Formats: sequence, C-alpha cells, structure tokens
Amino acid sequence: MSWICPKCETENPDRLSVCEVCDSPRERSLTDKIKESLRAKYSDALYTPLIQNHHTLLASAEKGEANSQYKIGEWLRAYAHGYSSDNYNKTAVLWYQKAAMQDHIDAQIKLARCYEEGYGVSKDIETAIKWYKKVADKGDETAMSKYLKLKYTSKTYEAVIRYRMTLLVAADNGNRNSQYQLGEWFSCHNSQSSYREEAFFWFEKAAKSGHGDAMLKLGECYENGTGVYSDYSEAIKWYKKAAKNGNDSARLRLARAYLYGNMVAKNVEETLKWYDLVGRGLDGADLCNIGYAYDVGDSVQVNKVKAVEYYRKAAERGDEVAQYNMGVCYENGVGVVKDISLAKYWYEKSAGQGYEQAKEILSRISLEPVSKKRRQVIERVLSTLLVGPLIGTGAYTGIGTSVDLLSKWGIEIPGLWSIDDPINLTLFILFIVIGMLITLIDNKDVT
Repeated sequence: MSWICPKCETENPDRLSVCEVCDSPRERSLTDKIKESLRAKYSDALYTPLIQNHHTLLASAEKGEANSQYKIGEWLRAYAHGYSSDNYNKTAVLWYQKAAMQDHIDAQIKLARCYEEGYGVSKDIETAIKWYKKVADKGDETAMSKYLKLKYTSKTYEAVIRYRMTLLVAADNGNRNSQYQLGEWFSCHNSQSSYREEAFFWFEKAAKSGHGDAMLKLGECYENGTGVYSDYSEAIKWYKKAAKNGNDSARLRLARAYLYGNMVAKNVEETLKWYDLVGRGLDGADLCNIGYAYDVGDSVQVNKVKAVEYYRKAAERGDEVAQYNMGVCYENGVGVVKDISLAKYWYEKSAGQGYEQAKEILSRISLEPVSKKRRQVIERVLSTLLVGPLIGTGAYTGIGTSVDLLSKWGIEIPGLWSIDDPINLTLFILFIVIGMLITLIDNKDVT
C-alpha cells in the first residue's frame, strides 16, 4: 500500500506519515479522523478492539443512536463473557442504560437482567422489576413473566402466573375489575390462610378503587375474619359503602344486622331504611321479627297496627310464626277488628305447617261451641232441679215438676215416677251434686 503526497504528488510507502520528498504530512482519511477522535474520547483499553473493528458503530452510538448503543452493550457483554472481565460488564451496563432511557425494549430487558443477576452492577431486584415492568407494559409476555415472578414470589401466585398472567398484570396495573376477579380467584381456589390473605389484599385494592362488589366482599372478610382479623366496625363501614354504591346485597346485610343486633345495636328504624332501599330480599322470618318489634316495642315505639302490617307480609310469604301471630291478633282484636273466622283461617295456615301452638289454639277454638252448649244445658238442669221443688208441694211433687221442666228442654229421666218418695228425694239431691261436679269439670276443661 502507498499514498500520494497532496503537495508534490510523490508516491510514498504506507508506512510513512510524511512525504519523503517534501516532508509534507500525509492527508488523513475520514476513517482515520473518526478513529483518532474516538481514541481521544475512549482511551480505555477495552475500546481498542472496538474502535479498530467497529469504529462506525461506536461513532453512531456516541452520537446517541439507541440501537447502536444497545449493540455496543451487547458487544461488550459478549467480550466480557470471553475474557471474564467485570470491567466489560460495567461498561456494557452504561451503554444499555443509554439505550434503555430512549425506550429501546431489548436494552431495557438486558438492563433488567443485569440488575437481577448482578452483571456489571450491584444486584438490585427492585430496579430489575422496574425495567421488566416497562417492557411488560408494552405487552411483552417474557418480560411480564419475569416481572411477575420477581414481584410476586409467594407460591400462591405460581398458578396465577401460569394460567392467569394477563389478569394479574391488569390487576397490578390498577384495573379494579381485574383486582376484584383476582380476589375471587384466590377466595375460590384454596382454603389455605395464605390464599385467604391474598383474596383480602385484592378485594381491598378493588374496594378502595370504588368497586361495589369488592366493598361487599371486603365487608364479609372483616365480618368473618377471612384473611384479616375480625372487625365488625370495619365490616359495617364497608357494607355501608357498598350499599351507598347501589349494592342490594350489602343493603340486606345491613337491614338484617340492625334487625337482629348483629355487629351493631338493634335498630328497627335503620333496618327499614335499608330495606326500603332494596324493596325486596327480606324473608318471612325477617318481616315477622319486624312485626314483633312493633308489637312489643323492641328498639322501636309500640305500634300494633304496624305490627299487624309486617305480620301480614310475613304470613303471606308463608312464615308459620307470623301466621300464628295473625291468628292471635284477629282472635283478640289487636291492631285489627276482632274476627274469629279470620283467626281460625290463620291458625289453620300455621297449623298446616306443623306449628304446635297454632294446633293447640285451633283445637280450643273448635271445642268452644260444644263447651258453651254443654254449659247452657247444665245450667238449665241445675236451675230446673232447684226451681222444681220450689214450685211443687213436696219432694215427690217437686221432683215431678223438675222432670216436667227438664222434659221441656229435651232432658228425660226415665222411671223416676215409679220410685218411692225418700228415694226420689235422694235422687234429687244426687242430681244437684252431679250437676255441680259436671260444672266444675267443665269449667276446668274450658280454662
């Protein structure tokens, strides 16, 4: 190789840097100029082979071209692998960082791995997670998997990452629907405490983001101590948030909590407030209990009319206790006009469902007409036996008069006329005693 002197045009050997005839300096090529500039800037020996063989790449990287910067990092990492030099790794990280800051995906992944494994930089899992997430957010599944495995190291997440990775990524990015679904996944797939704790964790995130169903679930967790220590005040707080967010299930929970005094002091007015917002849902037993509260003044002012109103609602829904109470109200005229036929109707409804008290009262009501008639007959017998002697002129005549009077009432005493007077008198007294005993027994049966 030779070169031509730019001044005297003498051909000189390539080994000479000045003309051998006129001593003029050899004219430098663009390549030489680039290499000389790079050597001045990158004096470290590790750049020597790079400048010699890849000066164009280094020049491009030096000007800020992201892909060239990434390739320089790759070249240095490969060189470091061959020479086991940590200095090459450190320099590679610097170039990866330059490219990564310009959103170069491959550079971001390589930089994340360097921080994950401690290549050329101190091991830093949090920084590795940050860089993997940047790529994961662009939809790269490899980066997603790495990011999730580093962040969610618990064994409870192994199946989620394997089968529901997209759901976990969305939940991690703050999607409240995905957070709620993830909470449901954990609550349904295993009964271990670690799964319950994770369910609570995601329900709480979704609830705090305004997810109504998650608010309900969070309230249940606090009420039942699922994944968190039981806390009734927190449970009520989240039930109210869910209810105000339009969740009918939460409204019903609040209605029942105030009705039965669960987690809060009993308050029927609060029960009705939440029940009115739902308009449905409470069963017959609940409505019967509201009626009972009005009936006896339990946490609310006594109001017999309202008691009957709720007893009726419950009875119409088939609650046997409410049907019995309706019978009591109609039998005694409490909150309604007294009506024995309607009382029997409701008692029969209740008894038909096996309610024992209704059966007993129904039996009493059915026997009352017979008992009343029997009392009337006995009263007539006794009055006749007493009146007969008074209007007669002796024992024999008195008994005869009594027999005549009894006959008018359809009561026959055969053979009484054929008995001698002392015997008739004895029988007369015996009739009075028997009548009194029958009256006592009958009164006992009635009471």
